Amino acid sequence: MVISVTRSPPSSSKLKPKLKPRIDKSKWIAMVRNRRKIMILGKKTPSQNMKLGKKSPTQNFLPSKRINSSSDSSESINPVNPIFSDSPQIRSGPRWIRGQFLGQGTYGIVFAAEMINPSDEFPSQIAVKSAKVSDSSTLPYERQLLKKFNDCKQIINCFGDFITEEDGIQTYNLLLELFVGDLANYIEGSDSGLLETQIRVFSRDILMGLDYIHSQGYVHGEVKAVNILLAPKPFSFLDSSNSFFNCKISDFGLAQRCEDGIIDKVTGTRGYLGPERDKDHGRGFPSDIRAFGCVVLEMMTGVRVWCMDLSLQLPDWVSNEGRDFLARCLHEDPSCRWPSSKLLHHPFISVG
Repeated sequence: MVISVTRSPPSSSKLKPKLKPRIDKSKWIAMVRNRRKIMILGKKTPSQNMKLGKKSPTQNFLPSKRINSSSDSSESINPVNPIFSDSPQIRSGPRWIRGQFLGQGTYGIVFAAEMINPSDEFPSQIAVKSAKVSDSSTLPYERQLLKKFNDCKQIINCFGDFITEEDGIQTYNLLLELFVGDLANYIEGSDSGLLETQIRVFSRDILMGLDYIHSQGYVHGEVKAVNILLAPKPFSFLDSSNSFFNCKISDFGLAQRCEDGIIDKVTGTRGYLGPERDKDHGRGFPSDIRAFGCVVLEMMTGVRVWCMDLSLQLPDWVSNEGRDFLARCLHEDPSCRWPSSKLLHHPFISVG
């Protein structure tokens, strides 16, 4: 069930967040170090081989073929018609070694890879999102959107799309920026939510990405913790926020062009959706804001939104600013939710 936090913040003085760490940082630091190493020893899982039609878990050098994108125009992007459906032209592409299995999403599996010949175009270590060509109709659409959003640092970076062929099976691949995990797993590793200093930083990252997406006229449509990826910060950028990561939005398979601020159908995962899913008004950018508010709520409580009871209260350590920020995101009336551009100036996450 979804909690709607609409009541006014208490009049008492601000409650400071607990200073006790709630996350096993050593585990995550070790993960960052391990995934920065050359990943040539990783093995594919049996389920991964089954998804790709593999007969054995052997690890091979993968020659690839690149699809020539037809147009950069946002208006020509069509998720229904994959760009490889009409015998696309192909050219020689990069080679990589498949490494550690990272996860499985709605539209494919994700694994780490080591580039055989890294360059300015392709870093030495990447993440590859793959699906059989016959099952990958949304991935080319996602690739075009990632190319359009390439200037935003809070959106996962895409280096290209390629087709590989092994044992007669053609696989469509998106070459993505390497990440160390997702926000959902990070929250699950906490005892009872993240530190408020971390929540402020993570919320600002996510909101900056959402604001960029909305400014380009798109609704993400699937904002949730599992689609927020964590990329390690360069050591020179570490600060006092107790955060070793930058948040980056991923998974654009359900993104929609938002004409006049309205979309035809509200998409997303149950629990992150507002009441407008069953109504004719409020469908659009406010739906993303509602889902974002649910992610913030999960960071504060450590509980997944669909596991929450309506009587659940926010922890006492959540500041008045945090309570007010959450209320601006989770209002039942979509027209009363603050847009991303306004939320970025809220004192809970604003800088300077």
